[in-house]
Amino acid sequence: MVVAVTPLPIGNALRVQLVPPAGALFWNLLRNTTNVFPSATDPASTLVAQSTETVLYDAAGLSNGATYFYLAFYWTGAAWVADAASMSGVPAAAYFDNSTDALTLIRDRLEVGMQNEIARGNLVPSNKSGGVIQVLTAPPIFEETSFPVVVVHLTNETPAEHGIGEQVTMDGQGSDGLWNQTEGWLARTTISVIGWCLNPDVRINIRKALRRLVIGNLQVFYAAGLREIDFSQQDTEELTGTYGAPVYWAECTFSCLSPLAVGGQVEPITDITVDVQVQQVTLNERISSAGSSLQ
Repeated sequence: MVVAVTPLPIGNALRVQLVPPAGALFWNLLRNTTNVFPSATDPASTLVAQSTETVLYDAAGLSNGATYFYLAFYWTGAAWVADAASMSGVPAAAYFDNSTDALTLIRDRLEVGMQNEIARGNLVPSNKSGGVIQVLTAPPIFEETSFPVVVVHLTNETPAEHGIGEQVTMDGQGSDGLWNQTEGWLARTTISVIGWCLNPDVRINIRKALRRLVIGNLQVFYAAGLREIDFSQQDTEELTGTYGAPVYWAECTFSCLSPLAVGGQVEPITDITVDVQVQQVTLNERISSAGSSLQ
């Protein structure tokens, strides 16, 4: 029988759990919105799956907020046997993002860090910059930009470490009694951090400032879940006139493992149903186990 129909937090999907009767070889799981199931091959119902799995996922054509009914038909080798009653479920989108976006975190920390470097006299902004050194997430438009400027850009983000069942953080119970469950992975994230300058001496100062800010923020990064942080630097320049003036770059690469997790809330388990199937053994039936026998 269908024992549970649960919405997945991502929305437009339901998880259906079954306990098949003894002797069932496989089963058809049907779905409709009328709660009328005349047969195992009902053309008015959707065949979710013909399977031997006891946990099935339905994610085809479901609308959030609509009620769907499920009934299973079990093939015994001679006939289809239907569940005594159907069970319903309502899809809903109720997911949350519990990830740490490394680029956003670095941009925010460098943005305030640049202002601290200016206040401490380590860096001098352009006269036309309004007293700030911008931290951008895309290369600047040269003619419209006040230098120096810092650009952070995502180079690559790819899964690096997977937990059992894609669990990246421990599930926890909130004050409302619901459990927060998440799935995800640790991603190897690589971010380019580039200081654009019009003077090689300014490049030295901004390179040193970027190094200070990354090291000084290690506690902030670790508290946000980043791990295995690396930071490399090199100097490059463009002197051929491509930009109409010499441009000097402090090119840095920030890499780390960052936790990426998406989840939802589920009700706590309050009851457990145990289905016991008893098989009678006659006295003259031999039972063999572990190399020994009982008569």
